[in-house]
Amino acid sequence: NLQRNWTTDGRRYVLKRIDCRSEASKGVYCIQYDDDKIVAGLRDDSIRVSLL
Repeated sequence: NLQRNWTTDGRRYVLKRIDCRSEASKGVYCIQYDDDKIVAGLRDDSIRVSLL
């Protein structure tokens, strides 16, 4: 069960909070990452790419 992967004490995945502080963005719709970058689709219809 997908939900169980994120909500049980024996989590299969570790969640990490990433601050996206921008008055213009008003939040994040989606996020994708790899070893080199984080790509976020923001609610203001923009895309933010952060290099790691």
